[in-house]
Amino acid sequence: MIKQIVALVQSEVTSNIYHTNQVLAASVCHTTKSLSVAHNLIEKKQVDLLIIELAEQTAAYQDFIAYVADISYPTKIVVVAIKNTLQEQEMYLSSGADLYLSQPVSSRCLELYCDKLLNFNKHKVGTLLHLGDVALQPETSHLYIGSFHAQLRKREAEILAYFFRHKNQVITRNMLIDGIWGYCDEVPEYTTIDVYIRRLRMQLKRSEARLETVRGVGYIARECAR
Repeated sequence: MIKQIVALVQSEVTSNIYHTNQVLAASVCHTTKSLSVAHNLIEKKQVDLLIIELAEQTAAYQDFIAYVADISYPTKIVVVAIKNTLQEQEMYLSSGADLYLSQPVSSRCLELYCDKLLNFNKHKVGTLLHLGDVALQPETSHLYIGSFHAQLRKREAEILAYFFRHKNQVITRNMLIDGIWGYCDEVPEYTTIDVYIRRLRMQLKRSEARLETVRGVGYIARECAR
């Protein structure tokens, strides 16, 4: 899936730097010098990465960062400061920024940071994940369907959470293994994955959430009317 990036820059020179960045060039990168334009982009698009270049400290930028962190928590926020103080670092990070960089920073360094952030998923602890009439609490493995409540096994909850976070996307068995088991020594067989899917389907059979098979590829989580 192509990533959406917004870069709030101070000049045309830095705007060109972001467009020549290899990581950003492979994404859709919207560069602007206007705070209001950046605000509209955040509201209208599902933005994966927000880069804010700061020439000076202003309350408006601090408020904007806090606003984005509140309404679009999965959006990663990078602050690139021309002037750097410890007070500013603490202020912007506490407002919701994920990374604070101070100039000078090489384009290659920025590229590496952006690449890492774009491949990292942010999740609030305690947040309920939803699909249709189903709610999942990943940390406790609790599943809610209307007034019905079930306690899933830990691994079942992890798999279902992965699907809910990537709903309407085709997920392969290898994606599940990499995303949940990672690089541990005991990697499950494909048949084990299929068993987990069957168990989850039994739990979801009276709900609007479906784990559908994409023949020859994997599975997809969708909302379907009962």
